[in-house]
Amino acid sequence: MCKMETRETTQGSTAGTRLIPRGSTDFLEAIHLALGVPYRTPNAPHAAVTEFLDDADLRSLKIDPVAGTFADGRLIAASAGVESPGSAALVLVPTETPDAANVARFAPSVKSVCDHLRERDVSLTELLAPAGDNPWNAVATEAGLHYLTDLIYLVRGAGYDTGPGDVRRDVDWTPLTRDAQTLFEETLSSTYEDSADCPELCGMRTPKEVLAGHRAAGGFDGALWSVVSHQGKPAGILLLARLPRHNALELVYMGVSKDARKKGFADTLLRRAVDTMQLESANTLALAVDIRNAQARCVYERWGFSESGRRSAWITNPDNTIACEHPPD
Repeated sequence: MCKMETRETTQGSTAGTRLIPRGSTDFLEAIHLALGVPYRTPNAPHAAVTEFLDDADLRSLKIDPVAGTFADGRLIAASAGVESPGSAALVLVPTETPDAANVARFAPSVKSVCDHLRERDVSLTELLAPAGDNPWNAVATEAGLHYLTDLIYLVRGAGYDTGPGDVRRDVDWTPLTRDAQTLFEETLSSTYEDSADCPELCGMRTPKEVLAGHRAAGGFDGALWSVVSHQGKPAGILLLARLPRHNALELVYMGVSKDARKKGFADTLLRRAVDTMQLESANTLALAVDIRNAQARCVYERWGFSESGRRSAWITNPDNTIACEHPPD
């Protein structure tokens, strides 16, 4: 047990930062603060909190640790670690909070959550902050996180049918089954080679761990996961997930093996994604892409995707092996 935790969990304390276990009287209020939504009473949680807790249970996400900062016995700030299968965790904070002084109140709870996830040997901890120069950057740095990149969120409506009409037909598709697990792990690894999409993450987790994390991204169905092959050789991978609350599909991951790049396989994978969206009667197809991945962004633009938002990704940097730049102004 770390020294901070011993100090912070002293019974009777009315000030300071301490862990809040699920089931305690402060837990629901802490989740409201971490999500940035108003808290009224335990019997009337905000709809966003109810949806978050239900989704976490459905996707086998572990909401732990939750840390809250108190002043005069009142909870004034809180953040939560949301750990998913595959040794990854997201630090939940109210990133829409604009005021610098208010953001600074969250720094102790964010650091506490990150410290405990680090002690738990979580391989990848991520915090998504508003893009650009803002107070959350200092909070993330103080918590021991390092700037990775900006993520651009893209969305495509069902009625938008642009994109190359002539895509590859000389391919075979393999859905995820128990027998295909190794194929998916090997193909995923092959797409990471010289990738321009968050290359710093390569090697932080095993392919098996990465796929386990992707399973928890939304409504998982092995039939929505595919490996595309050409002449018996895997060329790329497509992972889709249902977002039933929003009648949408998420493109969780798409990658083309190094030897198969610039041969039309990206368009082939996207055609399958768009066709699946139509078969599922989904209204939208959503994804996130590294701002540095110019080639992928051009492909998505060609297929009718448009930007819906941006976030700066801050991550753990075990062994100090990742050379991260500061976020752009």
